[in-house]
Amino acid sequence: TIPSIEGRNAAVLLFRRQPDQAESILVQADYVWRAIQLNMDTFRWQRALELAMKQKQHIDAVLAYRSKYLQETGKQETDEKFIKAAAQVSFDWASVQQKRDADIKKEEARGAPYKPTL
Repeated sequence: TIPSIEGRNAAVLLFRRQPDQAESILVQADYVWRAIQLNMDTFRWQRALELAMKQKQHIDAVLAYRSKYLQETGKQETDEKFIKAAAQVSFDWASVQQKRDADIKKEEARGAPYKPTL
């Protein structure tokens, strides 16, 4: 389940194929991790990296998930932005998961649980 109203609204926009608007809602609500994850989940890797760099958050996570994706698909990194970022930022999965979990808990604490009205 998605714990926040903004997160649910973003999910609807993503379903309606409006990822830029979905990202905007999440960033305005300070749910940066969810906005970055939205981009990674939709294979908008360059946008995920741009957003992480602009927000100065989760750059290591984008690099980690990109590396995992490339490894699973048997591909090598060819994007210069990712190559440059990987040379400057290191990552370890424990740290990536810890920061991700902290952001998810922050959203859960701030969000209003969904209550069906039926």
